[in-house]
This record gives sequence, structure tokens and C-alpha cells, in this order.
Amino acid sequence: MSITAPHNTNTPATRRSLRTPAAAAASLLVLATLSAGFSAPAHANPDPISFQYTTVIDATRVGGAPDTPVRVTYTFDSDLPPTNGDGVIYSAYEPIHMIVELGDDCAAMSGSGASIDVLNGTGEPPSDSYAVSTVDPATAGKTLAGLQIQAVQFVLVDDDTTMFSDVSLPTSADFAASADFSQTLIQLTGDRRGILLFAERVPFQFSAYDPAGTLAALQESVASMQLNAGVKTSLQNRLTKVAGYIDGTSSKSNAKAEQELRGFIAQVQGLSGKGLTPAQAAHLIQQATSLIDQLPACA
Repeated sequence: MSITAPHNTNTPATRRSLRTPAAAAASLLVLATLSAGFSAPAHANPDPISFQYTTVIDATRVGGAPDTPVRVTYTFDSDLPPTNGDGVIYSAYEPIHMIVELGDDCAAMSGSGASIDVLNGTGEPPSDSYAVSTVDPATAGKTLAGLQIQAVQFVLVDDDTTMFSDVSLPTSADFAASADFSQTLIQLTGDRRGILLFAERVPFQFSAYDPAGTLAALQESVASMQLNAGVKTSLQNRLTKVAGYIDGTSSKSNAKAEQELRGFIAQVQGLSGKGLTPAQAAHLIQQATSLIDQLPACA
């Protein structure tokens, strides 16, 4: 499921912000708590869950555009236990694996300092919030726009306190439909005070990240079409290569997967009206393009 949040037209005077732009540095309050160094207890190998958050941010201070794309893709264990919090109104969960993309730049971070925070009915007036954050030591040696990353965080905020009924770890993206707005923070080294990129109340998308599922749907589309046997086999072979690449753990794997998918698209375009109807070709191209768009630039 993909959650798309429209621009919130209410003014800050009528909609309370968890952290206002004027006090954006206060967004590091949760981050400072996370950097205390809690560690997760050992547990069995559960199913991994991945989500993807996308928005835009003003990155002109680091040579970007006023609406530079930001994407955060992160993965965590489905039975990840809390590592901090009272378990009633606040729980933190770590470690997670996080990939942050700022324009064409990409950084992958994981381990201690990369976490999820679930807050249920906190603040005055109360709100629910969901924060995904990374700080040192997870950010050590990681850069964006040529600068050392100090912190990255996005927060989904629900002023109506309907997003959560407790602080258990969400394993479905459905909860994000209740969010009234989001905030995005990227703190980088730079001058003496560092460089803070901050966005609030701009459109965002939040969805499950499941490239294997998207690829399986594409493979099923090819299998279900009445095609020449040789053509079908050729298309299926390309997608089999893609499956091997997206199971990899490096940025090269994603790049190779994209290369194969673009080859698949070119092949389908050449077959449109010559073995594939234009409608069939358009459908396959749309599915392949959707998969390319999901893949992070690093891993």
C-alpha cells in the first residue's frame, strides 16, 4: 500500500507542529536520546520488513534545488523488540538498515544509532508520531553532498491521535494514512554550526518496499500473456536475471537490475505491435518502470 499525503493547507496557527521550522534543531531531541547507545537483544531470524518514504527538501545550501528529492528506504526485523522507552507512550526499536537518497547522492547506514520511534499520545495537546532516525555511530564516515552526515530523521505526525493505540512496532504501512503531515531533517557538517536541511508539511509518500513482489507481478504478467514461445522465454530470462540482482546486497546489484530492466523495456518496445499488442506492451513497461523507480541507488 502506498500512502500519498497532499500538501496541508492549514497554517501553523491552526495546526500544531510537533517541531516547528523555527525550532528545527529541536528535532534532534529524539536523536540525542537514540545516541545513548542502547543495543537490541539477540533474537531468531524473522521476516524482514521494508518501507520507503519519499518527499522533497530545500537543498540549495549544499548545491541542490529548492525541491530536491529525498527518499529513505529502511528494513527491520518483523519481531524487533523495543530497546528503549516506557512501552506505554514511547518505544524505540533498533537496529534498522537505512538507505538515504538526497538527489543523486546515496548513503547506507545501519546498526546502533539507526532506529524507529513510536510515540502514542505524547505532548500537549497530545499527538501520535512515528520517527525514523539515524545518528552516530551509524552515520560515522557516511556522506551526502560531500559532507559528513550527523543525523537524518523523518517524522510522521497525527494530531488527532488515531495513528496508534499503543507503541508496538508497525509492520504494515497502513498506519501512515492517519498522518496529518511529515517532517524531514538532514543534519550535515559544514560551517561551525553545521548545515541543517529541514522540510515540513510538504507532500510525501509512504509505502511498503517490496521489489521482489513487484518483480513477481511482472513475471506473472509475462507468463499469462499469449506470446510466441521464443519471445516469452527471452523476456522471462531477463526477469530471472533481475531476480538474482535484487536479491543482492550491493549498489552494483541494483545497478545491474536496472540495466536488465531497461533492456527488458527496450525489448518490449520493439515487440509492440509485433507479438505484443500496444496495450500489453504498455502494461509491461509500466510494471518494469515502477520497479526501477523503487530501487535505491545504493545498498
